[in-house]
Amino acid sequence: MSLKKLFEKGYDKQSQNLYLEAIEEYNKVLKIDEKFERAYVQRAYCKTQLRDYLPAIEDYKIALSINPDDAITYLNLGVANYYSGDKNNTLYFDKAIEMEPKNMAEAYFMKGLVLINNDLYSEAINELSKAIEIKSDWSAFYFSRATCYSNINEFQKAIDDYTRAGQLDFSRSEIDENIAYCKEEMKKLLAVK
Repeated sequence: MSLKKLFEKGYDKQSQNLYLEAIEEYNKVLKIDEKFERAYVQRAYCKTQLRDYLPAIEDYKIALSINPDDAITYLNLGVANYYSGDKNNTLYFDKAIEMEPKNMAEAYFMKGLVLINNDLYSEAINELSKAIEIKSDWSAFYFSRATCYSNINEFQKAIDDYTRAGQLDFSRSEIDENIAYCKEEMKKLLAVK
């Protein structure tokens, strides 16, 4: 079987969410050609889906050593790194954004999550707003930004973003609870004044 056919077989398994089988096919590709960058990327993606983050990180790094000009691979490396437990590092998201600033909504979003994790809410709002500028139909972007606004006592902005997240597809009960909380906090602030 040709290298291309082996890779396509792996990709077909991957598209069916048969990640272990896809990894086996990508392993075969890499035994034949250890410089086949896309096989590392796709194998890393499968490992990420299986929550096998550290080996995924290694595969992404090998892919980037072969092709250092792939913004999506930097983004995916950052995601695997984040979910492996490193919730303080924006390096890979920054690199993806630097390479393709107008196409990296998810990189801005993930960078925002890192900043939220570090209680840097105003900075996170900036990153999440950039994500929304690029892709305005992802509910998680609005929900995360609403959380930031709530944490810095900008409750009306939080309500607006929670409402938008709910319109786009978010748990209605979770949205309603967060909006109720913001309204209650607004009342408390007004009572103090």
